[in-house]
Amino acid sequence: MSQVVRRSLQKFYSKKLNKPRVYVGRLGDISFYRKKDGYRVLVSDVSLETGEPIADHLWIRSEVLPQTMGLTIGDIIRFTGIVQNYRKEDGSMDFGVDVVQESFAKGVMAI
Repeated sequence: MSQVVRRSLQKFYSKKLNKPRVYVGRLGDISFYRKKDGYRVLVSDVSLETGEPIADHLWIRSEVLPQTMGLTIGDIIRFTGIVQNYRKEDGSMDFGVDVVQESFAKGVMAI
């Protein structure tokens, strides 16, 4: 499913017109990534702030541990990010969201 859903990210990717957008999702697992990259944070049920579904899940990098901001797993969060393409370990291309504002805030899912 994520392969199909991630195509919805592709329409927001443009080297010339790519701009930050506000995303909403449910905070999931948090793991230490690499010392220089900080933490990997799982966000599920990701949508734009308007409620348009974007992806079933995304792993985003963060230098800040979300728990230090009073967040717990399962909270709905908002974050600002920009769509980027990247090469997966198997060599295929995919799209993800790079966080551009290094803070998370509790949010509300759009209905």
